Amino acid sequence: MIDLTLVIPGFAASIEGLPEESLPECPSLEYLLGKSRRRRDLSNNFHELLCAQFGLGHAAEHDLPIAALSFLADDNHLPEGIWMRVDPVHLGTGMNGLTMQAPVEANLSQRDAILLAEPLEELFRNNGWVLKIPAPTRWYLQLDRRPAIRTSAPDQVLGKDIRHYLPVGEERGIWDRVTNEAQMLLHDCEVNLDRERQGLPIINSVWCWGCGSLPDILPRYWSRVFTDSPVARGLAMLSATPWQELPENAEDLLAEAAPGGKVLAVMEPRLPYTVCREFSTIQENLLALETGWIAPLLGAVETGELTRLQLIFEKTSFVYNSWSRLCFWRRPAGLSRAVAE
Repeated sequence: MIDLTLVIPGFAASIEGLPEESLPECPSLEYLLGKSRRRRDLSNNFHELLCAQFGLGHAAEHDLPIAALSFLADDNHLPEGIWMRVDPVHLGTGMNGLTMQAPVEANLSQRDAILLAEPLEELFRNNGWVLKIPAPTRWYLQLDRRPAIRTSAPDQVLGKDIRHYLPVGEERGIWDRVTNEAQMLLHDCEVNLDRERQGLPIINSVWCWGCGSLPDILPRYWSRVFTDSPVARGLAMLSATPWQELPENAEDLLAEAAPGGKVLAVMEPRLPYTVCREFSTIQENLLALETGWIAPLLGAVETGELTRLQLIFEKTSFVYNSWSRLCFWRRPAGLSRAVAE
């Protein structure tokens, strides 16, 4: 029998405040949220929440070492020293000021990423840093020391005024200057001119975040991890936990998970929740979650294939097992109400 934990970032934020009648009927999801035992003291930050599943915390004055963890997964080698993510992004001007638009992962090739980064290499080298590009949308700087700043992850910033999420700390000025210079170098890059002609968002800035060194070996809490997230892959590798890509649905996951194990499935970025909160996208994602995951997993609890099912998203976890359906005082909950309570 399997003990399964699902982490679904962005779930609550995607439906919070929406009228219940605008959401599709998801009887299995409503049943799970209503009948489960809740815990409301979790982090609202995806990476903090994810790292906590592996027993990794951090000091308030420092970032979680997201760059080193994801570089471990991307490069398949133990990264030495201090690392910073400098991801390519598109910043746009709107009513909320200068905002970070949706990620460009689907339309940036490795070739174009290398060409885009070429004029930035000298800028970074002049500061004593080395640029690495193991993946098109995940760029890394190897630093000579840990900078005196704290940063914000892109998923916290999407669609918002970036002024409230820029690096803070004694050395903020250094990183503001470097980012401004990078923006000027990217402005006339041939790759961006081609993207503009194709109607694609230009890469007009980099986002610095997730600074730190690779932690010591972590304890192994999970028998297997299913994920497409490079950070979760890095955490699995650092804890000597077998991992594989997230399957298309729960039935495939259960077929691949060894019985008797404690399994973690991280649905980022397989089930992204839109920054724009477009109803059609939200409805499509909710129905995919309902039919592909929650309904068959509830069935697996009933048959005994799962001993426990835990669903985790922002601030909250929901734990369901075979005894949960006997809790008559707990009722199936509407989705908007369940995430708001």
